[in-house]
Amino acid sequence: MPAKVIEKLCTGCRSCERHCPTGAIAVVAGVARVDADLCTECETCMESCMQGAVTMVARPGASAAGAGNL
Repeated sequence: MPAKVIEKLCTGCRSCERHCPTGAIAVVAGVARVDADLCTECETCMESCMQGAVTMVARPGASAAGAGNL
């Protein structure tokens, strides 16, 4: 599940952008944007965000492990 930015919380401080080891994050018009194709789900961006604006989300089309066994 790639990182996702909660735009209302993002201040555009670029901390996540600076810390992302793959360059998957860029601040555009004052808000961080994540390239899901480059995100390796390392969670470094979440750890570096002082505003709590970065979270992890499931990739489109991905199902939860064991969800078919309910």
